[in-house]
Amino acid sequence: MPSSTLSPDEKFHLQLGFCITTWAAIEDLLFTICLKILNTTDQRASIVYYRIPTLDTRLKLIDELALSALPKRERKSGGHDHPDVILWAKMRKRIENQLGTRRRIAHHPVLPMTAMKVRVTKDMMGELVKRLEIRHIETTTWFEIYASEAERLRGRDADTSPLKIDDLKNHCMQVRALVDQLDDFISKTLAKHLKSPPEPSPEPD
Repeated sequence: MPSSTLSPDEKFHLQLGFCITTWAAIEDLLFTICLKILNTTDQRASIVYYRIPTLDTRLKLIDELALSALPKRERKSGGHDHPDVILWAKMRKRIENQLGTRRRIAHHPVLPMTAMKVRVTKDMMGELVKRLEIRHIETTTWFEIYASEAERLRGRDADTSPLKIDDLKNHCMQVRALVDQLDDFISKTLAKHLKSPPEPSPEPD
């Protein structure tokens, strides 16, 4: 269905769905990192990864695993991080920076907002009297992800201003860029630091 034929409600929730599925791709790639570093079966890696209930704590697990696989400093005191460690740290930070918006998408309510615009004409009646005549009323409806008063007072997220559809589009674009960066990191950077998987045991005669 062309986007021009969608209602504001449908357009907003469609973009919301794009954000959710893009974060699902991030989850898959983080799980892939877990799987490759642990060098085990999908089932065992999933037990480890999905035993952790939230994405921010899963990211901390992946950070520890990644640092365990990437090169260490040549000297414990005064040495410099390997460029691949710096690359990973920047990527992890970019993911962390998007988690607040992801949390709001997952947990805050979506509310419709309406504004009315009134068109008027001014008709002169003599020299002193003006009459305002309403010609048309335009109603505009849009949707926002709204942070409740309690959530704003809690102050968990630094920015609790409403998330509009353009905010979701921008967020989705940034998370998609992270998907590409994570995929590139796994295939090019992490792969060169991982040991080859063990040879399968020979079948018994």
